[in-house]
Order: sequence, then structure tokens, then C-alpha cells
Amino acid sequence: MFVSFMYYRVVVEFDSIKLQMKPLALHFDFFAFLVLFTAMALLTMAFMLVPAALSAYLVFVQS
Repeated sequence: MFVSFMYYRVVVEFDSIKLQMKPLALHFDFFAFLVLFTAMALLTMAFMLVPAALSAYLVFVQS
């Protein structure tokens, strides 16, 4: 769902950029998208790492 939303946003942004080529706005929007993408990647990594770290910690404690 989230990925589809991101894809939809990229398509919409690209269309709006094609309609009005403003270099500064384009650059700013790309920067904002980059920040958003980085945040999403970090969030995904955190969600994957937390359970793994937790289970590893539990195994380590019980041994």
C-alpha cells in the first residue's frame, strides 16, 4: 500500500513537473522526495531489525 502510494506520488509529481518546468521547484521537490524516501527506508529497516535484535537478545539471555 505504502509503495503504491509512493509510486503514485512520483507519477503525479513528474506530471506536474512536465507541465511547469521550474528548476528551483523541481530541485526542491526532488530534495523533499529524497528526504521522504530516506525516512521510509530507515523506518523499514528499523521495523525489520527490531524483532531480529529482540529475538537474538532473548536467545542470548536464555542460553
